[in-house]
Amino acid sequence: MVKEELFGQLRGRCPVGQLSLDEDVYEYGDELRVELLKIKEYNAYYMKSVLKSIIDKEYIDLEWIYEEYMKVLNVGVPSGGDYEDIIEYRLSDAVTMKMWERPKLISSLSTTGFRTWEAALYLCVYFDGMKLSANGNTYLELGAGTGLVSMYLYKLLEGRCKVYITDGDSNLLDGSLLKNLQLNEIDERQVVRQRLIWNEDKNIPLDVDTLIGADITYDSAYFVELSQCIYDFLTVGGSRCKEMIISCTVRSEDTIASFERSIVDVGLKIELISDNDLKIVERVERMLYKKLIAPIRIYRIVA
Repeated sequence: MVKEELFGQLRGRCPVGQLSLDEDVYEYGDELRVELLKIKEYNAYYMKSVLKSIIDKEYIDLEWIYEEYMKVLNVGVPSGGDYEDIIEYRLSDAVTMKMWERPKLISSLSTTGFRTWEAALYLCVYFDGMKLSANGNTYLELGAGTGLVSMYLYKLLEGRCKVYITDGDSNLLDGSLLKNLQLNEIDERQVVRQRLIWNEDKNIPLDVDTLIGADITYDSAYFVELSQCIYDFLTVGGSRCKEMIISCTVRSEDTIASFERSIVDVGLKIELISDNDLKIVERVERMLYKKLIAPIRIYRIVA
C-alpha cells in the first residue's frame, strides 16, 4: 500500500515534505526510478526535489539516486505562467484523471482555462457522492476550461452518457482540451467540443438534460451574459434541459450575492445544495495537498 500511496502522491505533485518515503522504498526502488523518469519528461525540477529529499534521508541509499540526481542538478525552479505539467487527480475509487495544465497560470489570453480550479474538483467529488445513474443523460459544461468535470462525468458513467464540452475560447478547445482527452483515453469523437460564448452564440443543443459549471462566477462583469445563457438553455422551445448544477468558489460574498441576484432577475430559481461540505472539502484538500483558499458552494438552478 505504501508504494501505491507514494506513486499517487508523486503523480499528484505532492510537496516533497509530505511524501510517504521510508525504508520500504528498497522493495520497489527500480519501479520508483521508472516513475521518476516519467515525471522528468514533464517536470524535471520536481524529480530533482524528490531525489534531493531521498538523499537527505540518510537511511535510504539506492545506487541509482546520485546518478539521476546529477543529471538534473542544474535544473532550476520553473518560473512564469508558461510552465507546463501533467497532474493526476484521484477523484473516486474508480476514476483518476490526468490533466495537462499550467498550474501557475491564473489567466492568459482572456481565459482562466489552463489550470484545474478547486471548485471543479469539489463538483466532481459531489457528483461521485450522488451515485449518478448511467441512463444515457446528456450533460453540457459551460466555460469548461481544461474539461475536467465533463471528462470525469464521462469516465464515471463509463461512456454511457453524452457530453458537450463548451468554452468561449476556440484555441483552448482545439489545444489543451484535446491533450486532456488523449491523456484520459477518451476518443475526441465520443464528446462534442463546441465554442459557446454566453448570450452571444445561440446554437443551443436541445438534447441537454443538465447544465454544469465550475468556478465561472469569479467576475461579476459577466453575470448578465451567464444568467441569460442559463435562462436560454432552461426555457428555449424544444429543450429538455431541466436544471443547472454550478460550483462556486466564494472569494467574495458580495460577488456570490450578485450572481444569485442575476439569476433571479432573469426569472430563474436558485437553490443552495452544498455549502462547503467538510467531507468533500477533506477529499479535495487531500488531492491538492493543501487547504482550500475559500469556501465552495454548489447551486441548483431551475426555471
